Amino acid sequence: MNANSCLRRSTMSLKLLLALVILQSSNFDMTRAFSPLTLVRKSFAQIFQPSLSIATLHDGVNLDQASASTTTLDPLVVCGPSGVGKGTIIGRFLSETNAFGFSVSHTTRDPRPGEINGIHYHFTSKPLMESLLGQDYFLESAEVHGNIYGTSWQALYDVQKAGKKCLLDIDVQGVQRLKTIPPRESWKPRYIFIAPPSPEVLESRLRGRATENEESLQRRIRNARDEIEYGLEAGNFDAIVYNDNLEKAVEDFRIAVHKLYEM
Repeated sequence: MNANSCLRRSTMSLKLLLALVILQSSNFDMTRAFSPLTLVRKSFAQIFQPSLSIATLHDGVNLDQASASTTTLDPLVVCGPSGVGKGTIIGRFLSETNAFGFSVSHTTRDPRPGEINGIHYHFTSKPLMESLLGQDYFLESAEVHGNIYGTSWQALYDVQKAGKKCLLDIDVQGVQRLKTIPPRESWKPRYIFIAPPSPEVLESRLRGRATENEESLQRRIRNARDEIEYGLEAGNFDAIVYNDNLEKAVEDFRIAVHKLYEM
């Protein structure tokens, strides 16, 4: 082994030792940082880097830098109150096209019957979710019905790298947060709101689920009324689809998407 090789190895060892000393003297949580849930395609450099701004992707691509290249993030953002049937409409739409991919969000709520971790959501503990929020790991996040939801930049970018447009299923709070990101050539989301025929019909659907107690149900109904008010306000969404009849709603959704993306 020559002198240069020995020097390089010694320098690397000193850097690693210094990093460990800094971590031990800080509030960095080693068990969280290197847990399977946290290591979602994160590189060594990303784990040790400081918080990223909302305009920064977690694989190191900045939206300002992306605007100077051919990279354009143009996700389809779908929003609607709980019980409106947006999951069914989205599922039907995705089964008919290969142009869009569904991003998998994080949530602290418990899985519902039939939901699979990593497919429907990344079901995450509240402490871990709060830790990731502090790192600006999510492009949007919100607390809804007492649970935290968030969509990571990585989830969006993974779909984009696969050659598809990303479809985001998020709530009104998430939409409002996305709209704080300044528009630019590299950031062109489209927004669709799925609305019920009326708040009364939506309440009937929520009660028909029979999955919650009355207190939780009343909280969902109150939130739904606020979300409907925001969703129907002019200028907040690029298109509105009413789910009165499922087959018609699926077709209206497809037409709206094709119009927004000029497909």
